[in-house]
Amino acid sequence: MIRNAFVAILPVALVAAPALQVVAMGTLLMTSAAVHSRVWPWRTEAANVADLIMSCFFVVVMLGAAPLLDLGRTETEWTLGILLCIAVLGPLLVGVCAIAYAVYWRLLFLVLLLFLLLLFAVA
Repeated sequence: MIRNAFVAILPVALVAAPALQVVAMGTLLMTSAAVHSRVWPWRTEAANVADLIMSCFFVVVMLGAAPLLDLGRTETEWTLGILLCIAVLGPLLVGVCAIAYAVYWRLLFLVLLLFLLLLFAVA
């Protein structure tokens, strides 16, 4: 139900950027298919499999229709550039955050250990 609301709202919200519509709709459908394959919201297995297959076919239809978009070259290049930057820099940012998190906890552990050693050395 929520997915259907987003499917209806996306073309209206992104009317000025058709290239972004295709990417956003594909992302929405693939995300809902991934969640659907994990949750299985319908009572019967046949209904769950049918819904999952329909979501995947919607993505295939969008991939087939994407080259038919009549877009200006500069708009397409700009949109593609932004999306590629997000796709490349996103995992890099996640990796840097994971390393920083690990270093933070390691340093915190060492500081606490040093504090305890100094505390027991004084006592």
